[in-house]
Amino acid sequence: MNKFKEKLILPEALDKKWGFVFLGVFGLILLTLIINTIITTKTFSFGNLIGYSLFSLAVASLSSLGYFNLKWFSKILIGTAVIGSIYLLIASVVLIDNSWGDLISVATFTVIIVIGAFIGLLVQLGDFVYKFFKK
Repeated sequence: MNKFKEKLILPEALDKKWGFVFLGVFGLILLTLIINTIITTKTFSFGNLIGYSLFSLAVASLSSLGYFNLKWFSKILIGTAVIGSIYLLIASVVLIDNSWGDLISVATFTVIIVIGAFIGLLVQLGDFVYKFFKK
């Protein structure tokens, strides 16, 4: 059980393994958005790739702030990115006949990630205040 638990823990602050976390989150979000576009619109353009790459870069950069010892923020943001990706893939299959389905699913995916970032920020601030007053 301990070995399984160790694999779920993010790297320590200032560890170079955060680069792998960045690449993992970047790849997850980019692939999710590409798959959603192909399923819902049946077309894909270079402009889509650029936009999706920039969005993935932003979220992956935020999720890698654990490098600077913001672990709670990173854990919550990564968790909501995974939940949002699962939602987006399910919604793209379920809403395939809906003309607004692709836009609604991507907008909801973005809202899920923004909510996750906000909750992560609140939890991280709460952790900071707790440790500050504990001393």
